[in-house]
Amino acid sequence: MTFFLFLALAAQSAAPGAMQHLQAGLEARKQHQVDVEITEFREAARIDPGSADAFLNLGAAYMEKHDYGAAISPLKRALEINADLLVAHQFLGYALLAQGYAAEAIPHLERVGAQEALGIAQIETGQLTEAVANFTAVLPKHPDDPDLLFYLGHSSGLLSKTAIDTLIANHPDSARAHQALGENYLVLRQMPQAEKEYLEALRLRPDLPGLHLELGQVYANSAQWPKAEAEFRAEAKLQPGNAEAAYRLGAGAWSAHLGCEVAQSAGPVYKPEQDAKRHFRDRHGV
Repeated sequence: MTFFLFLALAAQSAAPGAMQHLQAGLEARKQHQVDVEITEFREAARIDPGSADAFLNLGAAYMEKHDYGAAISPLKRALEINADLLVAHQFLGYALLAQGYAAEAIPHLERVGAQEALGIAQIETGQLTEAVANFTAVLPKHPDDPDLLFYLGHSSGLLSKTAIDTLIANHPDSARAHQALGENYLVLRQMPQAEKEYLEALRLRPDLPGLHLELGQVYANSAQWPKAEAEFRAEAKLQPGNAEAAYRLGAGAWSAHLGCEVAQSAGPVYKPEQDAKRHFRDRHGV
């Protein structure tokens, strides 16, 4: 509603011959008759080629029709006539971005502070740190917006990948590079390769926090419970206040205990829920 009011007031500065077509275009907009809008605003621009309002409204009509390519030229013309038309900067930034001209869109989006669209353009141009900052700034206002959440996660992931790739390329023999490779193999569930990378990282920096914990997860995923427990215990010793290490240590001991009892079970039918209940009673004295 504010947008329409602005355009109607701005249209009063047009030449008398163009005013009739501008008003007709605005009336067509109220009726959602986009093709009529385009015809009227195009005629107003022809009659008064110095009217920024005519070109702005023509570009806006093309935006309504989702014809972003056609919107670019009249919006650029509107800004040539009046560079201070913020709504023209906003629409032109959106139109350029929609057509894949991200670098050209950025100055216009920056001018109006359109952070979400600006972040999308910055992803396209490789400005990942800036993109993450813009999406993060918008998030408190729209915490459940699925597009915003996607782009924040996407840009953060790309930034993380870029940093890891740089680490591995520039410092391939460092403990952190081996740790990063170990994490990748762990995600891919390639446990022997992950174990190899973590062991090398520990050889280089045995006191690096987190390494024992991650290696323990490798062993846990491979059902090597004694090794997993040893690594979780080493991490807990290194970081006594680390809650995850303490949790993993307890979970590893529980799993190892159940595994042993499974192997020793002589009954014809093993019922894990009964074993778990008995183990709970033994540990807690109930």
